[in-house]
Amino acid sequence: MGMARWWRKSFRGLRMGVVSCALPVLVGALLALSPWAHAQTELTLVTWFEPGSLDPVIEAFEAENPDIRVVVNFVAGPRESFEAVLVRTAGGAPPDLAMVQHGERALAMTSDIFLDLAPYIQRDLQIEEYLPEIVRFWNQNQLVGGPGQIIFPLVAYTGVIYYNEDLFQQAGLLNPKELHARDAWTREAFEEAARRITRRSPDGALETVGFAMIPSWIEGTFIHNAGGRLFDEAATRTLITEQPFVDAVQWLADLIHVNGVAVVDSWDHQWFLTNRAGMMHNAAWMMGMLNETDVRYDLAPLFYTGEHRPHNSPSGDAIAILKDSPNIDAAWRFVRFMVSPEGLRHFTAGVPVHREVAQEYGRGVDRPSNMAAFVYETATKMAVFYPADIPAEATDPIWQATSRVYAGEVPASVALREVAGVVDAVLAEWRAR
Repeated sequence: MGMARWWRKSFRGLRMGVVSCALPVLVGALLALSPWAHAQTELTLVTWFEPGSLDPVIEAFEAENPDIRVVVNFVAGPRESFEAVLVRTAGGAPPDLAMVQHGERALAMTSDIFLDLAPYIQRDLQIEEYLPEIVRFWNQNQLVGGPGQIIFPLVAYTGVIYYNEDLFQQAGLLNPKELHARDAWTREAFEEAARRITRRSPDGALETVGFAMIPSWIEGTFIHNAGGRLFDEAATRTLITEQPFVDAVQWLADLIHVNGVAVVDSWDHQWFLTNRAGMMHNAAWMMGMLNETDVRYDLAPLFYTGEHRPHNSPSGDAIAILKDSPNIDAAWRFVRFMVSPEGLRHFTAGVPVHREVAQEYGRGVDRPSNMAAFVYETATKMAVFYPADIPAEATDPIWQATSRVYAGEVPASVALREVAGVVDAVLAEWRAR
């Protein structure tokens, strides 16, 4: 995937929440006395998830599979975790399992260290029960569960528009969900809402702002939504100097520096969490933080721009089996449990990829329950894919250029033109390999 950089840093600091689950003491006592206590297969799982966060799902699995014990090896950060897997594998001591995040997809697809799960999927899973584009995102051949499915997704992090109900009401505006239902949720409607919600004190200080954003987290979504593309379909050349791409980048920068209706927010969106921002664009994991505040919020898909539906690239967390694992059958039993409805119900930081569990997401907390539907609409109906093995050297210059634009240092047309030749040269070398 050629968009590793912005996704890689998007969720590096993400804290993963899981549903609490406690096993009865009696089960542990019985297992300690059983033959399995002396003949267990030990699986090692490398992950960046915080220590203890996977305990509920692991305990549930071990309760059903007492002959298997799962040991978590924690490495802080998705990239660092993936690099640790590479080092261990190169040294002849691979783990059995590894979790992979979207930012490492391109590296994973070309690493040649993971087992093709297609035969196991065809034997044991009903692939039609899973969100197809999210599954396809993790397939080397862009198939849904077919050959090349070296990684299987757990949750999707694709973002939606969060909006503050009180600020929309105070501004006398229809909210984004109401406008979406009328096919009137357009970029113009978004801009009007941002203008009317933005208010300043007599001395000019911002009191409320229309849109709080982290440009590097959302730029890919907004660029694709506006019809911009990083590369042509075969990735033979970059398209960053074409008008849809340039205009989308400049539009985001102008919201901040020209129109004054947007701010660059902190990673945890303090402007929105303190009732000072009308809208933000983020993924499902923000719901957990918001539900601990007094913010009255709801959700809507990204606004309509003339494309059939907003475009995006699927993202999230996934799991893989090392092909050199000595415990492949046991590792698959764990993966099969993790991606089952029972296993996925332990994950709350993203929308689970199983359709049944996805539709449950967000319910039972007196808060919005439409996240799954809008994630599907925003991300999977019209997902954008580039070849999985495009090198980071072809994308890093692009995002370095756009960062300068959002900082107000240079116009988008200038910054992108300066790096287009570099990107094309990298693509040509990559194609020649």
